[in-house]
Amino acid sequence: MKHGRIVPPLALVLLWEALAAGAPPAPITPVAPVTPVGVSPEAPRYLSIGGKPRVLVGASADAACHFLPTADVPLLDMCNAGGKGPNDYRVLLPALHAEGLDKIRLWVALGTAKDAVNLPFAGDEKNQAQKNQDYFDRLRAVVATAQDLGMIVEVTFFALFAGGELTDERMRIAQKKIIEHTIEELWSFDNVYWEIANEPESQTVDPAVVAAWHEDMLATVAAFDSPARHPRLQRPHLVAVQPFTTAGGDRFVRHPQVAILNGHYTQVTDPPLDLGALQMARRYPNAPKVLGFNEGKITPLRGTAAPRRHRNGAVDPEPSLDAARAEAWEFLFSKGGILDHWGYVSNRGQPSPLVGEIRRQLSVLQGYMNGLPLARIETAASEEGQPPAWITAGLDSYPSGTLFWDPATSSQQYWAALQTDAQAASGRRFLLYSHHSTRRCLQDADFTATGCPGGFLPMGGYDARVWEPGSGKRYTASFAVDLGPHPGLFDVVWRRPADLQPLRQQTLAWRQGSCELPGCLVCSDPQKTACTVGLPGGYDFDVLLDIRQR
Repeated sequence: MKHGRIVPPLALVLLWEALAAGAPPAPITPVAPVTPVGVSPEAPRYLSIGGKPRVLVGASADAACHFLPTADVPLLDMCNAGGKGPNDYRVLLPALHAEGLDKIRLWVALGTAKDAVNLPFAGDEKNQAQKNQDYFDRLRAVVATAQDLGMIVEVTFFALFAGGELTDERMRIAQKKIIEHTIEELWSFDNVYWEIANEPESQTVDPAVVAAWHEDMLATVAAFDSPARHPRLQRPHLVAVQPFTTAGGDRFVRHPQVAILNGHYTQVTDPPLDLGALQMARRYPNAPKVLGFNEGKITPLRGTAAPRRHRNGAVDPEPSLDAARAEAWEFLFSKGGILDHWGYVSNRGQPSPLVGEIRRQLSVLQGYMNGLPLARIETAASEEGQPPAWITAGLDSYPSGTLFWDPATSSQQYWAALQTDAQAASGRRFLLYSHHSTRRCLQDADFTATGCPGGFLPMGGYDARVWEPGSGKRYTASFAVDLGPHPGLFDVVWRRPADLQPLRQQTLAWRQGSCELPGCLVCSDPQKTACTVGLPGGYDFDVLLDIRQR
């Protein structure tokens, strides 16, 4: 992914003079075409990288790698351009790449930014005519560094913080200039896609007003990001939007210019806001759009903004990762295509071992997902929440409210499943990820058998309910399965999602009368006798079941 250089006008002048003088022209380096990252034609829920569908996973330390730290906003735990590692993007991006992560996010116009060095316009916020070239030079430098590393960059034009920004005409003119300036600086990069805005829908803005604003911004992008304006550009860059309401999601999931729908948080419950990332994935399980999850609870922090867990029945006061891992696996097993975890570099400036650990776990997840036959898999995700057809007994429907509460472990079992075509004679694959959690409650109250005492946390996440071996409580699994009409030999592996270490392995002879392999499970007639796979030894919190035909 190398960006080409535009031939300067002076070179054309010298070439003309050489030809006029009869001298042979000096060779000119060809100017390469720009083909931005696109959607996989064979698997439209994923981007195409290297000609193959691919899941993207990143861990953005906020979204301001091009910002300079200031006295008012020191960017203590965040990526920046201040020149000091590990926060400086010239240190952080290579570190993320070395850890196997390949996606970051950048904001261009941040609604709360007041320091002049971090504004896209020169001077104060009232001067919206003059471009702040130093600011855009830093933005371009970050994107170029990512490109050299083979990383994809999601460039978000706006992070809005006031509803009036969507209807003020003076602001509308400035917003269009921001889009123009950004595209003029970054159109030649093939590792970029655009997002219109971060959380443009709010409790106080009519979704119809946001939709109309989005349409105007999309038209502006189309005008400036086009081969007609930039002949080297082979096609426009992809565009994402981030709806917070089902009304917005329903509109833009059908929009021809929108390639990516982004969600934030696991569940959102803040009327009229009602569409979190996992709600979105379950609402649009078969839509031919790439789904992204690019903001959730932040590691390695503490408190409401951070992942939460109960450890052996008590709230763990220390920072933890289990809930962050759970939302990541569940989203990608719901056929999400892009995951960007909100992972800071430190905790209030103090190093944390969780920073490297969450990156390692996300890298494990990305590697696993990209080893699957992405062009052939389907998800069992749905708003109704019925278990996948290949699990005929042992798995409850996806929880809603207080349904399927387990009083012994004070948890509910959340899950997501993938599979290839069960009717195929060969190459079958059946996958289930499940975790035992509850939804988060207001004021960090505990979810119990009666639900949340004051209601759900509006921008939700999971409260992981972890039971370790010494607690005397364990989660177990036992599922009756149906692996299709054709016989086959299958490897059944239960794995620990944090590192993919196997917890139990066995071979299953499906619709076969015998099997000579050690410990082989023979399921000769599943219509008469249920074929059951299980993990009686138990697990702490989450588990992966992978059934693969040999």
